[in-house]
Amino acid sequence: MDDFLTYEPVSGTGEPTEADSFIAPPPIPSKKFQKEAFGYVSKWCKAAHDFVQRKVERWKLLEDLYHNKRELNSWAGNSSRQTSQNRVGPGKGVSQDKDRWQADIVVSPSYIVDNWTDRAYQAVFNGPEWLTVIPENNRDSSSEDLQYPTSYKLQELLLTRLEEGRIHVRVYEALQHLVLYGSVYAKVFWYSKGVKRYRWDYHTLEVIENRERIYDCPIVQIIPLDRMLLDWSATHNDVQRHSGIGHRVDKTYEHVVEQFSKGVYNLNQEEFLARWRNTLSYPATDGTKLEHDDDSDSLEGDEIRKLTVWEWHGLVPAGEGHRECVCTFITDRGSDSPEDGLMVRLTDAPVLWSGLRPFVSGHFTPMPGPLGMGAVESNLDLIHSISQFISQSQDNARLTANSQLIVRRGSSAARQINAEGDVVFPGKVWTVDDPGDVQPFPPLHFPQQEINFLIDYLNVLLEKRTSVSDFSLGTDGRARTATEAHILQESGMAPFSTRTDLFARSFLEPLGKIALS
Repeated sequence: MDDFLTYEPVSGTGEPTEADSFIAPPPIPSKKFQKEAFGYVSKWCKAAHDFVQRKVERWKLLEDLYHNKRELNSWAGNSSRQTSQNRVGPGKGVSQDKDRWQADIVVSPSYIVDNWTDRAYQAVFNGPEWLTVIPENNRDSSSEDLQYPTSYKLQELLLTRLEEGRIHVRVYEALQHLVLYGSVYAKVFWYSKGVKRYRWDYHTLEVIENRERIYDCPIVQIIPLDRMLLDWSATHNDVQRHSGIGHRVDKTYEHVVEQFSKGVYNLNQEEFLARWRNTLSYPATDGTKLEHDDDSDSLEGDEIRKLTVWEWHGLVPAGEGHRECVCTFITDRGSDSPEDGLMVRLTDAPVLWSGLRPFVSGHFTPMPGPLGMGAVESNLDLIHSISQFISQSQDNARLTANSQLIVRRGSSAARQINAEGDVVFPGKVWTVDDPGDVQPFPPLHFPQQEINFLIDYLNVLLEKRTSVSDFSLGTDGRARTATEAHILQESGMAPFSTRTDLFARSFLEPLGKIALS
């Protein structure tokens, strides 16, 4: 994930000149303003980090439920303990609970998330021109090409460049975050990559070197929520009106040095080199991170010289009022606060010419504040109850299918059981002195029918809450008339259409504006 936005203009020959290679560095703010900005922004980022960390436990629960990595026992115990990803049967992966035989089935809400995501994706990309560029005014429209106006050409160019940046995959990922966590945040930046090409000059028989761009497009990078720096005091979800917004990202030492050489970072280069040139920061192994693969920790080939970059966009109070700035801090990897870090970038103007902050957000159910509520979180009570009753049904089946025995204390059968570690299995041969030493346990009677009725009722209630039913999934085998099927389809599509429209207006439209900035 890049923590800067750059665009390298190309000269007419197709090869960037020395003057075109980098954006001219912005003027360095005064020492007084640097001090004021460091004190204000560092405290702001620390508070924003603490605010987000209070939400991580709930987000991690939602992620584990979606990927089926959480057992019912650990969920009920408010524990972050996870099961083995390769578990077979209930209770596997919980070594400290080896004697536990009860089922730990959790009904994964993945079908809710995937159904919402798939249908919203189809609604967004329902045609090749899923994003439209509309001019704000029609000045000098007499000179416009009526068949292919400038706005249409710009629209086609934007769609082509977004496609180059894998926009379809990024939007699908954004929709998944939207439904699962309730909120999605993304950063939009321009990524450009060039390679050297060689060709023969047939007149001079010399090899000519050219630099060609093979990647030049806007990137929409989805940022995990636990890496975001959000305005905890906001009462709305418009990131352009928040007091500030930012994110944290781990970068290599060499990457930071490169940003200094490009002029992106404009402060305290000597202090940075003196502090981190010969310092090693080993990979952090925090298993509570969102969207993190634990198998990627502690690998020999992993970069060990990584630092945490804190990037912030927002309003800094100054003597004459608030000033929109971009501020970047460098800290040791895994640091919880930038207050002990080093400020390497400060501008006294927005990073984009349009003045917009390079962030977009969307919310499944908007709430007063920077975070929304997803389809899963508002139904955790039903998912937990259904999981409990299904596990109870499996426990009942085990108790009735595997007959229990009554063994007389002190008998040879009792001694045999104790000697073999209380192991009882089908087909076991008992050696007893008296056949009466072993008797079958009286049959147990469970209200299984009532439990099944209750499970069905809770499932129907969950369908009503989430608008995800057998009919919407295409698995309802009951015969219906054409009119009845049409009415059900229309009523089932209403929630999807509303949420998709909100996503398009709050996420996709600002995305297009920033990409054109």
